[in-house]
Amino acid sequence: MGICSVGNQSRANLLIFVITPLCVCIAIGILFLFTGFVALFRIRRAIRQTQHTIRVKTDKLEKLMIRIGLSSFLYIVPEVVVVACHIYEYIYRPLWEKSLTCLF
Repeated sequence: MGICSVGNQSRANLLIFVITPLCVCIAIGILFLFTGFVALFRIRRAIRQTQHTIRVKTDKLEKLMIRIGLSSFLYIVPEVVVVACHIYEYIYRPLWEKSLTCLF
């Protein structure tokens, strides 16, 4: 993050305009991802139940589920790390500012 950021001047701005929206977006994304996986698991189970009569393979669906899971994991983990860094900055900024202003 560069010098021109919303959260650089005020801890309140960091919490309101950076941390909270990121947490809300990640939570909504995880919720949609979870509901999508539940739907895909239901579809896979329904296909497997009818597989005895129709002989339909679920290999492509399982590969799709693995790809979606892997790509969402590779997206969510860095985002959570970014939020953790912002929260770390939010918690320790007063201590850092105090140590910089009380040099003498």
